[in-house]
Amino acid sequence: MGDRVGEQLGNYRVTAKLGEGGFAEVYLGEHIHLGTQAALKVLHTQLTAEDGDAFRVEARTIARLLHPHIVRILDFGVEGKLPFLVMDYAPNGTLRQRHPRGTRLPLDLIVSYVKQVADALQYAHHEKLIHRDIKPENMLVGRRNDILLSDFGIALVAQSSRYQSTQDVVGTVAYMSPEQIQGKPRPASDQYSLGIVVYEWLCGDRPFQGSFIELCTQQVVAPPPPLREKMAKIPHDVEQVVMTALAKDSHKRFLNIQDFARALEQATQAAYPPTVLMKPTKPTFVPTITSTPPLKTTSVPHKPSKLWLEEGNAHSDAGRYKEALLAYNEVLILSPQDAITYNNRGLAYNALEEYEKAIADFDRAIDLNSWFVAAYYNRGLTYNDLMEYEKAIADFNYVLSLDPNVTPAYCSRGDAYFELENYHQAISDYNRALSLDPEYTEAYACRGNTYCKLSDFRRAIQDFDRAIEFDPEYVWAYVDRGIAYRNLKKYQRAIADYDRAIELDTEDATAYGERGLAYYDLKEYSQAIQDFDHALSLDPTITWLESEREEAYLALKNNR
Repeated sequence: MGDRVGEQLGNYRVTAKLGEGGFAEVYLGEHIHLGTQAALKVLHTQLTAEDGDAFRVEARTIARLLHPHIVRILDFGVEGKLPFLVMDYAPNGTLRQRHPRGTRLPLDLIVSYVKQVADALQYAHHEKLIHRDIKPENMLVGRRNDILLSDFGIALVAQSSRYQSTQDVVGTVAYMSPEQIQGKPRPASDQYSLGIVVYEWLCGDRPFQGSFIELCTQQVVAPPPPLREKMAKIPHDVEQVVMTALAKDSHKRFLNIQDFARALEQATQAAYPPTVLMKPTKPTFVPTITSTPPLKTTSVPHKPSKLWLEEGNAHSDAGRYKEALLAYNEVLILSPQDAITYNNRGLAYNALEEYEKAIADFDRAIDLNSWFVAAYYNRGLTYNDLMEYEKAIADFNYVLSLDPNVTPAYCSRGDAYFELENYHQAISDYNRALSLDPEYTEAYACRGNTYCKLSDFRRAIQDFDRAIEFDPEYVWAYVDRGIAYRNLKKYQRAIADYDRAIELDTEDATAYGERGLAYYDLKEYSQAIQDFDHALSLDPTITWLESEREEAYLALKNNR
């Protein structure tokens, strides 16, 4: 088929050739009226009347699929007898182009890809449509590095040998399930194909090799070679998940494609527990920590990087952040491209309030792995700490574009909107977090605090009640509920909450200060002065309490 650049297909002028496969050529087109770009897929076949009807039925079916991880079909038509589809243009190529054959991918990146593809397939299966041609070539990379599944239903047309080259048939069969080869595809067939893709991403090879006949035979009867033969250190549970998806009997696979994705994610997290900095329940008044001393730069021999990483994580978990930095430095001497270690070292810098160093490490982690959700989230938290809230929101937005179910990202984005005084948007984010996790204590507390800013104290108290219900030792929920009660002039209830907060944390300066304000409102000035003194002794930076204390002394003098 000749090059079609310069021709017009429907309302699109062909401007460039993007690629060619066994059954279609793909062009970049520009709408002759709107000037918008789209991808034009021209099939390698001249349709008979019967074929044309089948093509139109399939095109209408896939055009109805509307999902954030499925390439949209904008239009379709037949030019002469050549059928073509008009699709959203994905400018960043395919996952096959991004990760050429033989490439091994890190598990967290594989999980990110699989979750997006599985989400699209689950939706399609719900719509009674099977993809039939899952492979990296049909996974496109969108404008925001999101994964877009392409060529839904086109396999029905493509599977006719009239339309495909031998090479393309072999490429497709390499990912095809036993039942699909036998002409009985079902939703579980897509799970099997995705399992082949995951197998390939893990070890660099597909499980089966050979000619068309050899591949068909192996897919139907031969067990896939164990992954541990190709990857000695693969976690056992991860291998078991992949092998379950590759069961010859479709009934022995996971119940649905999303169960496969969840199982892979859970097995990965169990094998490599993510060290993700989560926003503290509430900030406490912490004395300034001096900058860390110069770090070691000489590596201790004979200790592998994995052990250094485990040591660093253990120090970090125990709050020994300077020791954690030393261990992480040793990892990076041995493995300077280790994104996880940059992320974890960034967490240690954050805990030491060395925020610029933390940002630099998260930047490096993201440079090494642009899909590292935790690094984007951690950087967003650090921007919140730096009061660079717009940057924080941008990072949380990207996290949620990669995985819309990262509940803490909604809560942390809500915190950023709160600081920008966009209270209604903050409440919207807290609501979203609670819709994903109805027992998310911090989201209740943060939403309650936001209602206080909007002077909706009764709603605020309801949220603080829920937070305390889920965590009876949540100090700041008592403090904030006390503030709401004080604004409603329910001073005794407020004092009871401050008492409970102080009982839980005797060094909580804010609880003493707020209790002092309640005593002041009750004209119990001596008790108020005691609380103001205690708060300032714990944290001299709360300077506004000095004026409150002076007012209490003056009121006490005037009432004698």
